[in-house]
Amino acid sequence: MGAGSRKDHYMQDAAEAYIVYCLQDLAEKNNTALTNSAEDKKKAFNIYCYDRGIESDFNKSVYKENIDLVIVKFYSDLIKEYPNKKFDFVDVEKEFRDKKLKGDFIIQFEDGSYVSFSLKNYKKGVNR
Repeated sequence: MGAGSRKDHYMQDAAEAYIVYCLQDLAEKNNTALTNSAEDKKKAFNIYCYDRGIESDFNKSVYKENIDLVIVKFYSDLIKEYPNKKFDFVDVEKEFRDKKLKGDFIIQFEDGSYVSFSLKNYKKGVNR
């Protein structure tokens, strides 16, 4: 576990689900989403936190704070990079790990192509 403690590991994994939910929500609100799946992603995030007993801890964590600080700019940069495109955000951390691929989430495009991202979110800040 690269995060240190089991709880830190849970918090980092929760952050991956959180950013996917938040980005999907932004895409839906800005009419760039392929599907309306933000509510399902939010439920998956909430279940993950509940099952591990970290709901209140995550909400006041640096992991959430880091995402909240960068998410709007990250989304805006994506819109500039992929103008006039629709896309969804998908949490692939477990799937990619099982396939020995790198990436925590992907941006899935209408044509089936995707771009993979690794979230570098640590207690000391979002690295990149």
